[in-house]
Amino acid sequence: MVVKGGNDNTSYLNTRVTQHVSHDKKSFVTYNKWEKGQLMFLGDNTTHQIIGQGDVSIKLNNGQIKEMGNVLHVASLWKKIFSAMQLDQARG
Repeated sequence: MVVKGGNDNTSYLNTRVTQHVSHDKKSFVTYNKWEKGQLMFLGDNTTHQIIGQGDVSIKLNNGQIKEMGNVLHVASLWKKIFSAMQLDQARG
């Protein structure tokens, strides 16, 4: 599911990922830098360095702005990917 279309601002909701991830540091409204050496392993057998973590603002298709918490900053990815599993757990 695409949350918002267009350019590098496209965000995807994925049912297979376990963690929210964003490549775009500018989209973070809160941010904590991580120490070097922490990695994320993806299903395509690639490894990516986690740079930081925080909250990200996204614009939904209906124009509403939502803040997503606990998002990892991984600059080597090309899109924002949000975890359906993590959203479901946040709802309680």
